[in-house]
Amino acid sequence: MRLTPKRLASATSLAAALCILGAAAHADDDDYGAYMFKGTCDAYAANTVVKDVGDLELEDDGDTEEWSRVAPDGAAMPDDLRAEDESTSRITADDLAAGGFALAVTRQDEPDAPLVACGEFPQGITLPYVGDLAEVDGSGVAGRVAIEERGNGVRITTTAFAKDAVPPLPQE
Repeated sequence: MRLTPKRLASATSLAAALCILGAAAHADDDDYGAYMFKGTCDAYAANTVVKDVGDLELEDDGDTEEWSRVAPDGAAMPDDLRAEDESTSRITADDLAAGGFALAVTRQDEPDAPLVACGEFPQGITLPYVGDLAEVDGSGVAGRVAIEERGNGVRITTTAFAKDAVPPLPQE
């Protein structure tokens, strides 16, 4: 069989289609989404999102770096931990201190997916900050978030886990 330009184009198209299908097959449908938004947890909507702060992937490698940032109380890392780090200059420490921000975790990595956990940041927040993300609508999911200054922005570490797997942070 002779390789003609037409056959080469067809083979290239087929290879591209297989790559796209392969990538879709490897996408983690069980990843949660995390979104920094303006407003309160009760009023969360996709159009209030200021920054997508990552897809929370199931941590199966025993990496405790992310967990150490959200567990200043020394709580044990839960077995089914989903976590993600995201740095951004779209949100600054001054923005957070001005108030009105919250972080939402959704069932899938889409801002309009059902909300499973959420936490509002207090006005006057100082960094570094670590706080709890509360279960929403009986989802069975809770979490923690850590925010620290990084360059001219912030690094946000978001985690999600089974609601009773980790005790809430001590209140100051």
